[in-house]
Amino acid sequence: MFCRCRSLSLIALSLLLWTLAVPVAAEPGKTKALLIGVQDFVSPSFAPLGSVPTDLELMRSTLVTSCSLDPGNVVSVMSTRQGVVGKASLVATIEKFFKDASPDDALVVYISSHGIVYEGEYQIAIT
Repeated sequence: MFCRCRSLSLIALSLLLWTLAVPVAAEPGKTKALLIGVQDFVSPSFAPLGSVPTDLELMRSTLVTSCSLDPGNVVSVMSTRQGVVGKASLVATIEKFFKDASPDDALVVYISSHGIVYEGEYQIAIT
């Protein structure tokens, strides 16, 4: 059974960032963020998400402005049907993000996409 649901709503995200705000602001540059957006999908089961570019920009702005993250530590990547970033490149970006992190880094991963429930498990649609 598939259900269409968005990633964290802005309200839930705001609460998450609020809980992270003190440690993030205490050590800017030690926290790194990967912002992933999937706007268009191969499967006709998923409608395109026009709000993804705005989601990523608002999250980036919030992390840099409100949480004092170094802008150089916030990486954004967006996958679209038009091929801005394909699946292989998206996976490579995620792998590089984790590989380049040091053990002392705090990592934030934000995903703006459709989610599905498949065999009782929550999953994120990336293609």
